[in-house]
Amino acid sequence: MRQLFVKLKQNPPPDMMPPPPTSAKDGKDAKDENNGKDAEDVKGEKDGKSENEGKDAKNGKPPTQIAAAAAAADENKPASPSKDIAMSSSLDSSKLDALVAAVAEEAKSIPAHPPPAPSPHHFPLDLWPKDSLLPRRPCPPLPPDHFWLVHTWPKGFCSNSSVHCPQPNNLPLELTIHGWWPVDRKDSTLNNYRQVGPINYLFTGEAGEELYTEMKNNWPNLTSPIEYRYGHIAFWEKEWARHGICSCFEPRLYFETALALKRTINVSQALRANGIKPGIEYPRRRFVKALRRKIPRLSFAMRCGDKNGTKILIEIRVCTSETHAISCSQRLNDNCGSCYIKLVSEIEPF
Repeated sequence: MRQLFVKLKQNPPPDMMPPPPTSAKDGKDAKDENNGKDAEDVKGEKDGKSENEGKDAKNGKPPTQIAAAAAAADENKPASPSKDIAMSSSLDSSKLDALVAAVAEEAKSIPAHPPPAPSPHHFPLDLWPKDSLLPRRPCPPLPPDHFWLVHTWPKGFCSNSSVHCPQPNNLPLELTIHGWWPVDRKDSTLNNYRQVGPINYLFTGEAGEELYTEMKNNWPNLTSPIEYRYGHIAFWEKEWARHGICSCFEPRLYFETALALKRTINVSQALRANGIKPGIEYPRRRFVKALRRKIPRLSFAMRCGDKNGTKILIEIRVCTSETHAISCSQRLNDNCGSCYIKLVSEIEPF
């Protein structure tokens, strides 16, 4: 047995022979061979990319910025000893930065959605003239204390030289509505300064046309031709956006309530019933008597323009609740004085 073991040790069979040692030169040759295969793979991929990009360029399709950035990063990247190891390794920071920059640059070229076109009935807030009623406060979280129904004498309003009325011979012959303004407990008008949506939808359909006709007759835009529909709607939209939205009413109800109050109070009829006619100056107490004979304890204020000492009536502001005329607790803003006031029959510029 011992002799057999010595014999096998001296002459082992081929399947029990250990592998021959690898020299440094052989290891280098094997490494070069692997690198050669990897280089061929990389070259094949690059050739494929170049071929595709050439086809795209021929068809008029330039390579995207992301593809160009990725190709540039690949060119700068040294060949890895193993393709699998290269795939599993994390992205090089320079390559990642290049990809992010390319994505951001390409995102800029994507067209954004255009902003919605403005409403044809939009009335910009910054174009509104500042009225003479001060102080003004923003809409509070609570309902208004009361309202002012502001009546305008058209020929007195158009006598103001700062106002242009395109049809001075076609003006209404009675007081019209300027606005119905919500007011707080200190008799300061409540104003909104935020942009609101258009209200032209109120004047579509049969019911909308009826409302439009009634408002055109009782609440016209005196600075617009009577037949110019847009001019009237723009004026009503301004009144709604500035004052009406502070009333806690829906738009249609706001306008319908103001029209109903004008019919109920009927300032024009009260003046006629007491002999006040256009073209003549009357003492202030004559106007007070006319209005309070119709509505006892009525609170109102008159606004006038001055022409060489003559007070020309422009507006009569009546204090109201949501349903009827009332007596206000504070003094209203009045500038007509206590002497004579003229209800002009023709335009008298001042």
